[in-house]
Amino acid sequence: MPTVVAAAACLLSTSALSRLFDGTLWWMRPVVIAVAVAVATATLGRLLRLPVAAAVLLSLAGLVGTVTVLCARGTALLGVVPTAGTVRTLRALIAGGSSDISRLAAPVPHRPGLVVLTVIGIYLVVMVVDLIVVTLDRPALGGLPLLALYAVSAAILPGGVGTVPFLLGAASFVALLLLDGRLAFGRWGRTVSDAGRGNGEREAFGGRLTVNALGVALAALLVAVAVPLGLPSLDGEGLVSRKGGYGAGDGPSSASVVQPIVSVSQQLHASKQVPLLSVRSQTPRYLRLTALENFDGQLFTLRALNATRDNRVSEGLPKPRLGGTTAQVSADIAVTTRFNELYLPVPGIPTKIKGLTGDWRLAAPTGTIFSTRTSTVGVHYQVDATAPNPTRAELEAATGPTPADLAVDTSLPDNLDPRLRQLVESITRNARTPYEKVYAIQQHLRGPLFTYDLTGAPTTQEGALAEFLFESHRGYCEQFASAMTVMVRMLHLPARVAIGFVPGEQQADGSYLITNRQAHAWPEVWFPSIGWVSFEPTRRSDGATAAPSYAPAGLDDPDGAAAPAGQESESGAQPLPEPVPVPVPSAGASPDDPTATHPPTAGEDTDSSPGIPTWTIWLCATVVPVTALLVTPAIIRFRRRRARLRPGRPGGGAGADPPGRT
Repeated sequence: MPTVVAAAACLLSTSALSRLFDGTLWWMRPVVIAVAVAVATATLGRLLRLPVAAAVLLSLAGLVGTVTVLCARGTALLGVVPTAGTVRTLRALIAGGSSDISRLAAPVPHRPGLVVLTVIGIYLVVMVVDLIVVTLDRPALGGLPLLALYAVSAAILPGGVGTVPFLLGAASFVALLLLDGRLAFGRWGRTVSDAGRGNGEREAFGGRLTVNALGVALAALLVAVAVPLGLPSLDGEGLVSRKGGYGAGDGPSSASVVQPIVSVSQQLHASKQVPLLSVRSQTPRYLRLTALENFDGQLFTLRALNATRDNRVSEGLPKPRLGGTTAQVSADIAVTTRFNELYLPVPGIPTKIKGLTGDWRLAAPTGTIFSTRTSTVGVHYQVDATAPNPTRAELEAATGPTPADLAVDTSLPDNLDPRLRQLVESITRNARTPYEKVYAIQQHLRGPLFTYDLTGAPTTQEGALAEFLFESHRGYCEQFASAMTVMVRMLHLPARVAIGFVPGEQQADGSYLITNRQAHAWPEVWFPSIGWVSFEPTRRSDGATAAPSYAPAGLDDPDGAAAPAGQESESGAQPLPEPVPVPVPSAGASPDDPTATHPPTAGEDTDSSPGIPTWTIWLCATVVPVTALLVTPAIIRFRRRRARLRPGRPGGGAGADPPGRT
């Protein structure tokens, strides 16, 4: 019975992961198989009376076999026995899964690497739970490893794990507590009042205790769910927010946010098209969410955004400091309920926003309008903005020193492939001015050597940038935008990756519908006396990424016609940040693009490491140490008790226990 209860508790607790994934079968089926194999190998070890260490090794062998069959069967001998090819395949999948964790926001789409990591994580949790519940005979402590599943989800999902997963997890823990009580009752033996009772009476007495315990547990569970809804909170919605939001009210004098990492690729690779925005404008343009400035050699990520109360949009927006020619833009934007982001999509540099409610603030360095207390879901607002629209002559004449506060936009790590600098020098050797050099880089990437390809793009692993530029020459907007940004920085010019959306498709009523398929990333380059100017290195076959008028496409470019003056080219990155492949932050709002934010520490950098899965960090840093600390005394007591009861020792043997004890 303990084995069955432990297995059921593990299966029920996996529901905590349901909101992390887009879809069910692709991750749930391997998880069920992993739980079954973990329980089966642990049971086999006990039936064979193996020492604990040998039983653990047997379970780990089962893990290797499970992962091999589920994720690398084609490389295994007879489809089961791992080979050297299996090891290489699994290592690549784990690296890819780690990268997906750093780039994608929940709910994440089907990714083979994520399947591997999920199976490994669940299997290890089941092993620990079975060891504690069955081997050590301490069911109550078995709930601690299950907290790892809830800790990961609660940390990532802005709205928590959800009511149903919470109730299923609570039920599994209650079952472990009841099992613990029944086993403890059995260990205590007969009570004094049982002396005159028959076996039937004693069983009835134990049954009544179980029913009473179950009633108390259910009552406590109902109180835990219901009471917080009526208690006061900062947002006036109770401790369990019914809005699933991010808090409300005035709050402190400053607000900060670290982007959830979501790549544009998540939007572009989504299995279905999801409507996100409806825009009405006489001059439709890219809608910009934010810009990624931090670069660690592999990924571009969003740095921490900070804004005081004086930066509230409701207090008015500052006049843009732009030189050169500009264009005025007005747009009426309606957001669907599928777009749940903390970054507000706007065209150009906003000068006035009407109809927007909530605490939205401007982070001036990146031109990002964000909120930590509300989201974009269902908002409807009007924007007046100024868009840079310089002429080529103005860009040619733009020379001068780079301000110190733009150092982050020129920074490059020391471990870049040396061929990159040689390539930049080769491309720009005939260019005279900074503008001509930037333009030459754009044209190189838009040339016939490179192909827009959603399936053949390199991952975010080490060397991905060099692979894109020197080997595959295949990728999508993330690869093109990040490659151009790095190459421009090698010229000691400030550059960053902007994300947002392209205008979308015009509807019968004249509005423009923007879906997740319009997600895009593009580079922005800073020019003295002009400011940040957008370029378009991505050349899509559908013509959605036409080059801007001040950096027109060449004659060999299928998208030869330049975009209207000042209009940027392709789709905007989809939001809720994520790194760009190069990741991109993204403001996702659909099942393909949600967001999770965490308050940043002052001065905190938002880069995330793609090498270590987030769930591993949580597991190692919290649940594993706590579980080890709590289980160690139980192991010591268990071993001492076995030593005392060992046959041949004074007072040992099955019949040596004092009356009323077992």
